[in-house]
This record gives sequence, C-alpha cells and structure tokens, in this order.
Amino acid sequence: MDYTVYQKVTLFVLATATTLIGAFMAGIRIRKGGAGKVLRSTRDMMTVAFFSLGFPAFITVFFADVPDYVVYLSFCLDTVSYTLLSFAAFQMASDKPVGENRRLVVSAVILALLAFSVFIVYMEGEMPLALRILLSLIYALIACYMAYIFRSGSKAGKSPVRNWAAASFYSTLFMGFFSGMILTSPLMVKNLFSDAVIFIYTLLNVGYVISFSNRVYYPSYSGNKVRMPVGEDVLDEKKASVLKGRLDSWVENKCYLQDDAIEDVVSALGTDLDFFRQYFRLRMPSDFRTWRISLRVEYAKKLINEEPSISMNVLSGKSGFVSRSNFYHYFKKITGETPAEYKSRVCGEE
Repeated sequence: MDYTVYQKVTLFVLATATTLIGAFMAGIRIRKGGAGKVLRSTRDMMTVAFFSLGFPAFITVFFADVPDYVVYLSFCLDTVSYTLLSFAAFQMASDKPVGENRRLVVSAVILALLAFSVFIVYMEGEMPLALRILLSLIYALIACYMAYIFRSGSKAGKSPVRNWAAASFYSTLFMGFFSGMILTSPLMVKNLFSDAVIFIYTLLNVGYVISFSNRVYYPSYSGNKVRMPVGEDVLDEKKASVLKGRLDSWVENKCYLQDDAIEDVVSALGTDLDFFRQYFRLRMPSDFRTWRISLRVEYAKKLINEEPSISMNVLSGKSGFVSRSNFYHYFKKITGETPAEYKSRVCGEE
C-alpha cells in the first residue's frame, strides 16, 4: 500500500500524539481502595490502547512502500485499541468493572472478530461488494446494540468525566467502523476527510484524558469547583454529626440496595466526597464500598430467615447485587459460608 509524504507526516503527528497520551496515562498514579480498582483498570486499558494506536503508525512512517503485513498489523492493533477504549469508557461512565456487563463484552468481542475476518478476506483478495455491504450492516447493528447497552448502564450527565466517557464510547464505535470501511470499501478512501475525522477523534481523546486526570486527582470535581482535600486526621465534629444522622436515615430507608455510584450517594447525603471518605476512614470499620456490601449481605440473611423458600436469583437481586456470582462471592467472603449453606443451617434444611 502506497502512502504519500503528506499521509506519512499526518501519521507521524497522530502517532506522536497518541503515544504521548499513552505515556501520560501510564504516569497517572491512583491510590488503592474504594473506586481505585475501576480507575486503575480504566487507566491501564487506555494506556495500552493509545500505545497500540501509535506504534503501528510509527512503523508505517519508516516504510517507503508499506507491506501488506504492516497494514494488517496496524489494523489488528487498531481493533484491539478500540475494544479497550470502549471498555474503559463504559467503566468511567458507569463506575462498574466492564466484566459485570457480559452482554457488552460479548458484543465487543464479536465486533473484533468480525473486523478481523473482514480484513483477512481483504488481505487475501477482492471481496464482493454485496458481501462488504452485508458485513458492514452486521457491524453497524452490533455497534448500535452496544450503544444501547452502554446507554442503559451509563450515568452520563452526572459529571463531566462521564460525559467525556460517553462521547469517547460512541466515537470509538464509529472509528472502528470508519477505519474498517476506509480499508475495505471502494466507496471510501483515505483522504483529507478521513484524516480530519481521525484528528478530531484524537482531540476528543485529549479532552477525555484531561477529564480523567481531574477525576483521579480531584475526586469531587463537579465542573463548577474543586474541593481540596480536608485534613487527614482532624474531623469536623459538627459535619460528622450531621453526616451520621443522614447515614442512619439512608440505612433505615434501605438506600444501600440501590446501585448508586459513590458520587451520587455523597450528593444525596448533602456532603462532599473528601469529607465523606475521611469520615469513613476515621469513624467507620471499613471504606464505604465494603460497608455497603456488608449491609446488603445482612439484608440477604434477613430475607433468608423471613422467606426460606426464596430462590437465590431473586435473593441476589433483592439484596442489591448485580449478579448471582457477585452475590455468592461477597456473601461467602463476609460470612464464611455460601448463601445455600447459610440457608441450610438456619432453616434446618438437609
């Protein structure tokens, strides 16, 4: 495949930009605990994705006549990158590990396999136009289904970083489709328009990375102001007393069964995230996430005692867990026995 000097310069600029973004992401340090696990996973996905986008473009620049296998490598890495970026965007928009949404993972894997298969056929020879159109339609349908899954699971509109994550997710789906069409469709070719689309996409990711860094370094960032961290060991007793009363009401109303992100809980309690975390660090036996899970497990135990015939699927849903496997994991971790073992013991079942 031949590239003009202009295209090689464009590739070099974009490769440099994406590599620098990847290096910046790799340098972000995130504390362990709480929401840190999701943030670290998101950072790692984005780091690998941006390096994967930049690496093949650098290779392409150094070939006078780009061999087909280099184009193939570039396409493979692009596909991996777009998949990782879509996963990272989902985690930032929902505050949940992507593994908890199997439909999204399966759909993304199908898209990746479809993209690979299309390109393998393309590398081997000419593909009939009708087949290209059919595969493009299938790709578009799966992408629309992924967008539907994302929309139902995300909380875009709650904060700037979630809005950026949503924009990144939708544009990543489009870029995956767009890059495949550039390579395989006679109706689309690599030209100034395609370069402009890629450039805009890169700028969008710069905005996303900036917003992500704000989320890491200033957890209570809301778009209007940034609350700086309060003292590590000194707790405002008046604020602590108010927060305790509101937490008691929150527990009494069983709000811990709702699938709310920590930012939403903090907002509902009328405090700020830094003070909320400080309160749990100094006054509570564990962090908020662990404490909420323990409340859900206690509620599940209560339901078992009140309704011995309740099924495990219904029990996990009523207790606020996103899946049965998630429920089993935390129930055994906290109580030392599975829900079925607990039920058998307290209900006298054989």
